[in-house]
Amino acid sequence: MGNNKVDPDKIEPPQRMLFWNVIYWEPTSKRLLELGKNGDEKAASKLTKANKYVECDVIKETNDGWDLQIENHNKKPVKVSKDMKCDCPGYHTYGDCSHLLAVRQFLFINSWEKVL
Repeated sequence: MGNNKVDPDKIEPPQRMLFWNVIYWEPTSKRLLELGKNGDEKAASKLTKANKYVECDVIKETNDGWDLQIENHNKKPVKVSKDMKCDCPGYHTYGDCSHLLAVRQFLFINSWEKVL
């Protein structure tokens, strides 16, 4: 039997970036995916939470940043500023959160076709 491993450097990029494949291409998501595969539950959880915002298409750009709100999940929109600071309690406690990652994924998807 042969080795079925795929060389990640030889994978062709997708023509269209979507919520389900952004985790393999956006740098922070890619790193968290690898950490999650190696047993880091916090990394896996952050990636799952962030990707849910992208999947549900609930990230809205505003003049001063982005609002994120999933119906029946957030009582009020979470705000991420243009300088990538979030108003959620997790950001104020840890300096990072899934909302920032969701915005990174959102921006990566929206710039993808310009890159190709």
